[in-house]
Amino acid sequence: MKLKNPAIAEALLSLFYPRICAACTHSLFSHEKVICMHCERHLPKTGFEDWSENPIEKIFWGRVYITGASALYFYGKGEKVQRLMHGLKYR
Repeated sequence: MKLKNPAIAEALLSLFYPRICAACTHSLFSHEKVICMHCERHLPKTGFEDWSENPIEKIFWGRVYITGASALYFYGKGEKVQRLMHGLKYR
């Protein structure tokens, strides 16, 4: 059965199963998929992708041959990035 107005069905579904931000657990707007705009904007970016010999590359020096390494975000205990990674891994 094809719905004539999927937006209404989505709104009804969200009453019983609200979509929440995986980082802060606030409700998501219809255009947000996994995390809210506020959390997305405030995730702690490293900027390592623009560095040669960045701290992530240095972890591997002398262990394995790599041409480059990077991390997009800083990861810390109890931080939003940790909650996102745990949600991806365990849920």
